[in-house]
Parts: sequence; structure tokens; C-alpha cells
Amino acid sequence: MLDTSGLQNWADPEAAQTGADALRTAGETFRDAVQNQETVWAGLSGCYEAPEREDILAVFRNITPHSELVESASAQDASALTGFSDQVAALNILRRDLLARVAAFGPPVCTPQDPDGSLQDFQRTMLQAEIDRLARSYQEAEETCAAALNNVGGHKPGLVGALAGPNFGLVAA
Repeated sequence: MLDTSGLQNWADPEAAQTGADALRTAGETFRDAVQNQETVWAGLSGCYEAPEREDILAVFRNITPHSELVESASAQDASALTGFSDQVAALNILRRDLLARVAAFGPPVCTPQDPDGSLQDFQRTMLQAEIDRLARSYQEAEETCAAALNNVGGHKPGLVGALAGPNFGLVAA
């Protein structure tokens, strides 16, 4: 019996790509919304007078780099999902072919050319090895995507990345 359980319940590459596109768009939309509000807020600088004026006007100067961080992290997540989608789409071609070959592989039969069924046993073993390799390739694609998603920080090189990065508190201290 051939074990094809590793070829079952694979992610839909189109759904992964749709999610990646939505994530990228959401990050850009969020960044744009914050930057638009920063522009509006900055308009107060010419007319707002109060003891807390600088604190009030600084709000969006401090938030805007974080919106860029969110946008960058969204883009990084989307890139990881796009890579996964592309890998699964390519593996699905091999998967369809392999599942068709599995379906065509019949029960053991003794023939005059193979009286003990050893040739068919060998072919079954080779087919199972192909199934296992393909299942492992899919698992590696999942692991690569998960690692990329786990490593997303949204940080870009340069000043904005440093300001939005996890070590900014150390710099400020």
C-alpha cells in the first residue's frame, strides 16, 4: 500500500497569493493614512499655541516611522507568502502527476515475467520514495515560509529602521 498522506491537505497557492496581496495593500494603506494625518496635523503648527504645543505637534513625527515599519513588515510578510505560493504552485504540478501514477498503480499481481512480484515491489518502493520526497519538499516550503514570517521585523536599513527598531530604547537611554 502506498502512503500518500504527505500529499494531502496542501495549501491553496491562489489563496496564499490573495492573502499576500491583501497584506501588502493593507500595509501601504495604513502608512498612507498615517502620513496623510501627519500632513493635516502639521498644519496646526502655524496656529496652535499652548504650553504643550511641541508635545502635541510631535505626536505624528513619532508615529509616522512606526507606520512605515508596519508597511515594511506587511511587505515582508507578503513577500514570504508570495514565495510560498510560487513554490506550492510548482509542487502541485508534480503532485498531480504523482497522484495519477499512484492511482494507476494496481494491486500486486504475479505474472510470468515477475512470478514472485519482486519487480512490482521494487516499483512500489521507488514510487513511495518519490511520494516521500515530494511531501518533504512541500514541508520544506512551509518551514521556509514560517521562518521568513517569524523573522519579519519590518526594519529597513537607515535612520527610520533604527528609530523604529527594537533597540531604539537603548539608543534613547
